[in-house]
Amino acid sequence: MTWSPQQSESLSSALGREIGEQVQRALGSFSVKERVGEAVHEARRAIKRARSLLKMLPGDRASRSRRQEDRTLRDAGRCVAELRDADVLVGVAAGLHLDAPDERVPPALMVSLRADRDRLLDAAHDQHGPLRQGRDRLLTFVVTQPNGDQVDDLELLRVGLVTSYESARTQRRVAFGGILIAESLHELRKRAKNLRYQLEFLDAGTADVRQMVSDLHHLTDLLGDANDLVVLAKYARARSTTEEESRELLLHLEEAAGVVWMEADPLCGRLLSDEADAFFLRVEHDLRWPQG
Repeated sequence: MTWSPQQSESLSSALGREIGEQVQRALGSFSVKERVGEAVHEARRAIKRARSLLKMLPGDRASRSRRQEDRTLRDAGRCVAELRDADVLVGVAAGLHLDAPDERVPPALMVSLRADRDRLLDAAHDQHGPLRQGRDRLLTFVVTQPNGDQVDDLELLRVGLVTSYESARTQRRVAFGGILIAESLHELRKRAKNLRYQLEFLDAGTADVRQMVSDLHHLTDLLGDANDLVVLAKYARARSTTEEESRELLLHLEEAAGVVWMEADPLCGRLLSDEADAFFLRVEHDLRWPQG
């Protein structure tokens, strides 16, 4: 669902409804018995979307209730993070294996990756398995709308988007301001995703914001690919029996992640080059606010 100022529903109400729908979508994915890897991906995406929209709701974002709501969503997503990583790493390693005639991925490492993934998938629906734990946490989630005067839609939108934009802009300076550190770049990806999901919620009227969303999608995909390579490198270091066995693979993974980061840098710079007020004016103009 998207929201437009042309609709009769307030932004606050639409946000609350969409957050609830994303939580229900995640709950449905947690109950899937087949194609569990895909279901986990869908559940995590719905949870992240709900968290990003939660940041736009009116009220004190640092209040105890709002922080509890965010923690509930965060913890539900974390329940299946290990399962998601195990499933993705098999795909990343298999892709490297296909692209490398010299078999950069040691066969023993592929066996270990698949064994870990299969073990986690087999236990996914156990009583104390990750899907049950994630579902149980989500069932406790209740989003609260603040009492008081109606919040102006334009001001609510401005505060939410400007906060997310400034957060991503600040993290971009940290991530690309010196030595490239995987953790800083992963944090940038999370903040860029917040902004992307918030913009996707809006009914864009011109190509400007739609292009912004497309570029943010590409940026977060690039940073996600690099993060997967970094996680695979950590796994290889921990599981390789000898330094000789992993040296070539680690060099390849670090080089590949660096190439992706270098592609992401100019894209990120272009996306976050405006001052926050100028960025919001572009979005405001795109939304076609009612006259009078």
